[in-house]
Amino acid sequence: MKKVFTYVTVLAAIAMLTMVTMTSCKDKKDPYDVANGILARDWQGYIQDQKENASSWKDMDRSKVTIHFQKTTDSPFRGIGYQLEWEDDGSVKDKNKFNWYITSDRIDIDYDTWTDVFIEFNNDVFQVDANQFKGEMYDGKQHRYVFDLTPTPAVDWNRYFN
Repeated sequence: MKKVFTYVTVLAAIAMLTMVTMTSCKDKKDPYDVANGILARDWQGYIQDQKENASSWKDMDRSKVTIHFQKTTDSPFRGIGYQLEWEDDGSVKDKNKFNWYITSDRIDIDYDTWTDVFIEFNNDVFQVDANQFKGEMYDGKQHRYVFDLTPTPAVDWNRYFN
């Protein structure tokens, strides 16, 4: 009986370990999939600036933006990008150019004239597919920027960045 109990215990431990291992692998996003998702189109929607306030986040400015990621090398993990921020009347309020690169678990965005940010993609908040690009950008300080973007018709980026 002791031998049967030992076998059952070992099998239960292996089953639990397999479930934990398979679950954690399933949640991890592939950097290739992330790169292919962001490069496929221009994105438009809203970014909500939030500032850390004691133990919570306080909503600050909300901006309508259009963002484009473009690869500049043979690597799908780096390139340049463009971002337009819009006024309510449809005119451009601000424009930024940035360099971006993907590591195993995040997208780093280095703006020319704005705060550098990163987007962690191995969490429940991040999503990129044919219909949506959403997540949270962090500046590594006290701000996060919650974004929810959808595909938009192609933008003539040369019009804004020459």
